[in-house]
Amino acid sequence: MKSERFLNIYNNELAHLRESGRAFAEEHPQIAQHLGMHGEGGQDPFVERLLEGTAFLSARVQQRIENEYPEFALQMLSRLAPFWHTPVPSMATIAVTPDLTSPRWQNPVSIAKGSKVVLADPSLKNRSVVMVTGREVKVLPLILASAECVSAPSASLPEKVRHQLSAGSAFIRLGFSTQGVMPLASLDCELLHLTLAGDHVRANQLLTLLLHHCQRVVLWSQQHPFAQVTVLEARECLRLSGVNEREALLPVAIAELPGSRLLREYFVAPERFYGVDVQHIGRFLADCNQAGDFEMIFSLDTVPLTLLQRLTVHDFRLFATPVINLYAKRCDPVALDPDASEQQIIVDRLNPTRYEIHHLTRVQGIRENGEDVSFTSLPEMAAFDRAAAETAYSLQRKAVRGGKKGKQSALGEHEVFITLAERGNDLAGSPLQTLSTNAMVIDRDFSPQDLSRPVLKFEHSFPVTGIELLRQPTRPRPLPDMEQSWQAIQALSINPLNSNKDNTGDCSSLLRNWLSLFAQHSDASQRKRVASITAATMRQCFEARQEAGPICWTRGTVAEINIDPRHHADQGSFLFSKILHYALSEYCQLNQTLRFKLTMDNEFFAEWGPIDHG
Repeated sequence: MKSERFLNIYNNELAHLRESGRAFAEEHPQIAQHLGMHGEGGQDPFVERLLEGTAFLSARVQQRIENEYPEFALQMLSRLAPFWHTPVPSMATIAVTPDLTSPRWQNPVSIAKGSKVVLADPSLKNRSVVMVTGREVKVLPLILASAECVSAPSASLPEKVRHQLSAGSAFIRLGFSTQGVMPLASLDCELLHLTLAGDHVRANQLLTLLLHHCQRVVLWSQQHPFAQVTVLEARECLRLSGVNEREALLPVAIAELPGSRLLREYFVAPERFYGVDVQHIGRFLADCNQAGDFEMIFSLDTVPLTLLQRLTVHDFRLFATPVINLYAKRCDPVALDPDASEQQIIVDRLNPTRYEIHHLTRVQGIRENGEDVSFTSLPEMAAFDRAAAETAYSLQRKAVRGGKKGKQSALGEHEVFITLAERGNDLAGSPLQTLSTNAMVIDRDFSPQDLSRPVLKFEHSFPVTGIELLRQPTRPRPLPDMEQSWQAIQALSINPLNSNKDNTGDCSSLLRNWLSLFAQHSDASQRKRVASITAATMRQCFEARQEAGPICWTRGTVAEINIDPRHHADQGSFLFSKILHYALSEYCQLNQTLRFKLTMDNEFFAEWGPIDHG
């Protein structure tokens, strides 16, 4: 009520009433004098109080209407983009070291996606934080024994290997060993994930070298009397990690703002993409028979002066995965109040402020006669692949006035309320008595910056010697600003790929506005990344379809984007461009492709073809 905005509205309303009163007094002086209104001079004090009271009530009504605008936008977004108005949890990266002395290697060892990792620290005051893994990790009895970056192949390499490296300008050489635990042919490994473990600058340098400057990957293992050699083309076997939907940390919905998941994860934790997948190595390992060691050599077309003779095994991790503080939990039952239109959902009534609800995964009502009623979210009611649900629910978050005393959570203080809806008369029979819900929750009081001696352990046992916290947990982000809601709705109706159908004009401002929805405005580095897009055009074309079958053409778009690398202090302009390519490709419609042409400082840098999301 006493905000600066309300005071401005009140003063404007009062000024308008006074001006209207003076105009009325001048036009009808006979009537005005009986009302205590005069065209000149002072007002009657009772009339003045009446005008002030009217202005106060009008200001309240106007402020209430203005406050309902973003609320209306949020209700629209809850149906069009369900995960837009949700907080972003803390993210980190962990790495495990295989225990080569364990007897469990005869069977495959896999850490499934969604496995829980418990984090303990003195700053948590006898509480623990639960993180879940973001991808499946196949743990093998394999270690990285050596790593180096050289400008010429070693003379000790077999002639057959050196011949395959003759066209390279520099080489990244990695040596792997099973330490005699089992032969290479027994390893179940079609894909080897390399996580880049150096600082941000070195990780981005390595990422650019492996995904842009690598020509081929040479695998070899010494077998008597000959060496086993396999050559893989870099563009076919190397892939950026984390962009596939199977590796998503944040939940994904069908009805969502395209690119939302990728860009949110990138702006919160770009280091979660510091990884490269080396594919199609299974046949090579199978041909190695009883050998226990092999090398992987990346042939580069440039000489990285900053990495020559400076690369070590500490710059890589074999068995690492990003983790997120977002996990499933069953909420306490809700006793329904028949006189209330909405019901509050509390995860744990003994610790009501410990958890922040991200979204609900199951809502089950129980009638007085014991019958169960399943509720679906309103967006799920429109699913085309199943019959329409008869009962549904919607959620609303309300800020807690005043909040709790003491240290405030980075997520803010919110309460979640649920409203139940019906189609037909499903709720008109036996009344509902209780509501059972499951939710994805976040630890509200987790402050990553306060960690001193974090200790990690899996909920289940695996043959590993320890868990390393490779990348520190990021600070969680609260709900998006209410003012961004209308901007998000506008973005839902705009397809950047169709912003330039006439093949003329610059659409860089459109891309910057789109990216600003996901960047944190208070972070200067994120603002600079968004501002690094200095020019962008979208050109329509036809793209030859690469699949087997008759020759045919599909609609295509060529995005020509210029990036200023000086805006990326961590030398991450290449990663930013790759994420931008993947995010924009989600706007492709049926039988539409996106080709991405990247320039750095107005000089050609790379061109990437259509993305296969399979």
